[in-house]
Amino acid sequence: MPPPGRRRRSTCANRASSTTTVANITDFTDPDNPVGVDGNLRLQMRPTDFDAPADVDTIGWTLHDTSGALLFSSNWTGTDTADLEAAGNPLAQE
Repeated sequence: MPPPGRRRRSTCANRASSTTTVANITDFTDPDNPVGVDGNLRLQMRPTDFDAPADVDTIGWTLHDTSGALLFSSNWTGTDTADLEAAGNPLAQE
């Protein structure tokens, strides 16, 4: 067991995951009168933590409507969302 405040390191070379959740879009152009634009959308985050500290971690985001149409991609290739470099290696674990 790791000491308190420390996370256990994975023994695999790269740690990739995918998280999908429900999202809503709200227009806050007028902060006093927020307007709901769309809801029940599918938001997916796909981070990869590369094991070596010098390696650059990556992340990709997509947002789809209820029919599956793509509304947003952090780096669309024409067929898929390619991961982007995550600035500052934020996924590193001690």
